[in-house]
Amino acid sequence: MPHQQHIQRNLSQLALLILFRLRQGPNHTVGLCEAIEQMEGLVIEPGTLYRALAHLEQRGWIEVTRLGMREAEMETIAEYIARILVAQAAPSEIGREVIEFRQA
Repeated sequence: MPHQQHIQRNLSQLALLILFRLRQGPNHTVGLCEAIEQMEGLVIEPGTLYRALAHLEQRGWIEVTRLGMREAEMETIAEYIARILVAQAAPSEIGREVIEFRQA
């Protein structure tokens, strides 16, 4: 088994790992932890993950889905994320679009 480290790093590094994983599509918190552990060999404490997710959501970069959110809504949010990461769209512009989408 590869050497595992507990992540005690800057939240921005964790945020990049989360965004990279979400670029592949919507995911749940356990799936995010498992994917990051598999990719980087890092074990993420739940509190660290939730702080990072809250930080990204406050910036409008991700949508932390709620119970009852339909798959089509999650796919739309994933498209916003892809526009930031792949198309290099301005996060502030996408953030406004996400806010409008959430209010609709």
